[in-house]
Parts: sequence; C-alpha cells; structure tokens
Amino acid sequence: APGGGAAAGRALCAAPTEGVLGGKRSVRARSCSSGRSTTASEGEAKRACGEDRLSNHYGRLFEDGLVEFEDGYPWTWELIPFVEDHYNKFSALIEGELKRLASCWDPTGDVRHGAFAAHKVSEKLKPFGVQVYAGPCSSQQESPYEDTGPRFYVSITKAALEHFGDAPPMPKELAAVVGPGDWRVRGLGWALAPPHSDPQVLHADLWGGPRHPRRTVRFPHLLWKPGFLSNCTTEVVPGAFTQGGVGPWQYDRLRQASSPSIICDGEVLHRGGRTGGRWGSSLSIELCSAEGWEAWNHQGTGGSAPSTDEDWRMLRVAPSTASSTGNPAALQALQREQRRWEALAG
Repeated sequence: APGGGAAAGRALCAAPTEGVLGGKRSVRARSCSSGRSTTASEGEAKRACGEDRLSNHYGRLFEDGLVEFEDGYPWTWELIPFVEDHYNKFSALIEGELKRLASCWDPTGDVRHGAFAAHKVSEKLKPFGVQVYAGPCSSQQESPYEDTGPRFYVSITKAALEHFGDAPPMPKELAAVVGPGDWRVRGLGWALAPPHSDPQVLHADLWGGPRHPRRTVRFPHLLWKPGFLSNCTTEVVPGAFTQGGVGPWQYDRLRQASSPSIICDGEVLHRGGRTGGRWGSSLSIELCSAEGWEAWNHQGTGGSAPSTDEDWRMLRVAPSTASSTGNPAALQALQREQRRWEALAG
C-alpha cells in the first residue's frame, strides 16, 4: 500500500462482519488479513487498521452495551488463561457438588434459589480462593415471570488476588475497546447454570445512581465460552441503560450474542440464555473503571453495593508502563515479595 500508515491499513482491512442489534449495525471485531505475506510498512498499516477498528468498538459498547469478537479476543492477557485453568480444575467438582445438593436449591426464605447450596460448596473450596454465589435466577418467559431455578457464579477473585496481587497491565487492544485510564478487576470466574434451565431473569449487574450518571463505559465484562469453542448465549437489550428497571416490552427487544467471546456492559439489561442437557458456563472477567470506582467507593451504585467484606476486594490493574520494565512476570513476582516483606517488617 503506497505510503503506509493508517490510511493504507484501512485499505488492507477486510470488511467487518456485521449483525443487526436493535435496528443498528453491530460490528464484530475481526482481524485484518490480506492472505499473503506483508512488508514491514504493510504490517504497520495493519496494526493501525486493527487499532482504529477496536477504538470504534468503544462507541458501540457505549451505545448498545455489546461488542462481539467472532475469532476470539485479538489480544492476550494473563488473566484469561488463569480463569481457563481454574475452570478446567474446578468446574466438574463444583457441578457435582451442586447436583448433590439439588434438593436444597429451592429456598425456604427470602433468598435466591441455590443460595444455601452455593454456601455449602464455598465452605469446601475456601482454602483454594474459590467461592460460589447464587446469581439472578432463571425465570418464566411470560407474566408473572416467576423464578424457576438457580443460576450460580463461581468467583476466583481471591485466588487471583493471592496469585497476582495487582493484575497484569491491560493490553492496549483491550484498552482501545473499553477506554483508557486506571482500571480495576471487579471479579473473575464463570457463570454456571444447571441443565434445562430457563433463561435468566432480565437484569443489570450494577449502575450509577443519580449522583453518578453514566458518561463512559464503567463496568464492562469480558465473557467467553471455555476454550472459545462455542458461541456465547448471553442476551442483551441494546441500549437499555435503565438503572436496572425492566418492563415487559424489553423482552421483545432481546438480541442474542453469536460469537465465542464478547464484551458486555454490566449496566445494560442482559441475561444468560436457556441451557440444554448439560451445565452451561460462560467465563468472565469483570472490570471497573476509575469513574466506576468513584461511584462504587462513594456508595453511589445500585444493583451491587460496596462492602467492607473481603469478598468485594478488587485487583488494581498495573499501569501499562510496567510492561516496559523487561519481564512483567518477574516484576510482579518482585512486587509480591515486596508486599510480604513489608508486612513482616511492619
């Protein structure tokens, strides 16, 4: 491409894959490819193309609440294999334990379906930094939309805090999608639904209150299927940033994701899809921006609220400059050793 640069990069890019979301075109991320070897200038142009496209996804995420990546995420981040490894190690055990406690899934009081079973499994897995929570339930698809069964969330956030301390620096490609700035990891783990579950109740995970209106993407979630081997079944109401308010008409506007990896805004109305004859899982990394942290830390969020409990601790994402120190893994190991030494010295 004559001249190279961003303009040449755009010329080299294949047309993006598109799908309709709420009457708008929803562009899914796709890697640039010409099908042949490239020169150095063409390589730079392709990188510029990819960065331009990813930055365009920020607008789609802010407006609709969903961006899809049909070929997997176009970045690597140490947190992703960390979640995958824990899923492979613990998922079968957790599913077996929850199944064994199925007679306790229906609540006898004002708690979510599966809350007691989740508590019992968490007791066993606490030494490993793994906890199980009861999430928003599965529900009927017609009025009165009553709950029909449990949905669970497996948190490995404590294991991540112990392993990483601060989370590794965010890849610049991800920062282009969710926005720059200081980020925290609000949670890591996976959503879990029993076989033959109805779709989940429509909900938003959390949102800013009147003193903290939404002006940026604050609580994005990376969601992907194990091994990126099948498509996510998460359903989103495009643009429904309603501070958790749900009306019957919202169900008519639901759109299902159709890619193995997505980013969903935690403030938009969404739900987990129906499951078939096997347990359904979606792996998750939940992020919190500086603006989100301000709302959270000042008791300014709805849906989920801060607590002094250790369960709600977040991982700080190390600044990207940490990656220029030579060996990021060695740097983080040194930082962990520093924290242990300072704790003993104090």
